[in-house]
Amino acid sequence: MNKFTLEQLETFVHCAETGSFSHAARRMGKSQSTVSSAISNLETDLGILLFDRTTRKPGLTLAGKSLLAQAKSIVDNSERLYAQGLSMSMGTEEELIIAVNEFMPYEQLESILQKTEAAFPELAIKLYQTALNDVRELVCTGKAHLGFASGVLEDGKLDFKSIDHIHFMPMASPQHPLANHKNINFEQINQYRQVMVFDQSNLADDVNRGVFSPITFKVNNLALKIKLMRSNFGWGMLPSHIAAEEIKAQQLVPLDLAFHHSDDIRVPIYLVWAKNQPLGKAAQFIQSQY
Repeated sequence: MNKFTLEQLETFVHCAETGSFSHAARRMGKSQSTVSSAISNLETDLGILLFDRTTRKPGLTLAGKSLLAQAKSIVDNSERLYAQGLSMSMGTEEELIIAVNEFMPYEQLESILQKTEAAFPELAIKLYQTALNDVRELVCTGKAHLGFASGVLEDGKLDFKSIDHIHFMPMASPQHPLANHKNINFEQINQYRQVMVFDQSNLADDVNRGVFSPITFKVNNLALKIKLMRSNFGWGMLPSHIAAEEIKAQQLVPLDLAFHHSDDIRVPIYLVWAKNQPLGKAAQFIQSQY
């Protein structure tokens, strides 16, 4: 009995994800005939058809749908095994690159950096502070070794550890018409513009849960959002640690929304790394702290 190969399973997963043999071939850097042969050989080895080729675009058969999750699991585990094996032989990075979501509290970042600096006093460190899901892009493309990301992790290329949560508070300028109102209802808040950070990757469902107004002012970073809110261009949701700083500085005030409670918008923070990228000793040290 012939046994299928890891390469065949990878080809199966790529074809299923892209919905096309030609697209899978481009993603893998192979010819379409090589991809087609790999799928045909896998089907022969398994004794079943994985794709229905009677339609314009090959779709998964019932058997293919049933086996896809197992194939993904095997491919993912093989990538982890490969990366972990290489990590064991890795030394300390010449430069450790970390991508940090701008929502992450500075105190948490400061704490882990102090521990890392104490353990690796000669290590060069580079930080990228980015908006929303840019952290994932930097880590997936190998531009950063580690990332501190928030929201929903939907990218199968990443492994992660949950390390904390961020609570969001509704805030506005003291000059905002609703600044001194109590028990503001949904109809009232709907009448005013909401300032929000938009997500260019369209993955930030957790953050978008906090969008209550049909009238929005969208920006691509948190600093600009805060400036617009201070200038009374609209109200917005802010992480509680940033909201506390704005209240202390008397720049913004909390809004008393009748339908919102402190745990209503609770976004997780993750430490993330690429499944298929080996990590050096400094990155492994940071992993071990969570």
